[in-house]
Amino acid sequence: MEISVDARGSEYVTKETTHGIAYHTFQSPDTASRETVFAQQSARLRFPRRKLMEDVADGEKIFVVKRLDPLRPEEVLPLYTALNDLGRNWLLWVVPADPAHPPGMVEILLPGLLRGHVDRFAPNENAHGISLSPWAALCAAAQGE
Repeated sequence: MEISVDARGSEYVTKETTHGIAYHTFQSPDTASRETVFAQQSARLRFPRRKLMEDVADGEKIFVVKRLDPLRPEEVLPLYTALNDLGRNWLLWVVPADPAHPPGMVEILLPGLLRGHVDRFAPNENAHGISLSPWAALCAAAQGE
């Protein structure tokens, strides 16, 4: 894990280096040391890791994967395989809709591997700009599979 200060110098940012996940800490260099933030963020990551491993072992959830630049099958299949090496799991791979695959449509590609379609993804600069109705339809359709 790496802790750095954002370009404005106003906040520490954490980057989990194994998977390349970066996120805000909402902590200022004016109020906390880098060592303190590192210790807090290290502890913070232990819970979701443990919870994810429990959920994968239980095999009762549908895991969702999507990327603004849509994932290709050769990127999704290793994740599908890894999830199913640890338990019988479902993976919903979300891609943009097209004329043959309308928003909300879910296809079964393999046992436990679904491909769902939405009208659009929220842009990186506005993650709250989600197109909610197609996502809700997609989740309902996936749950029914």
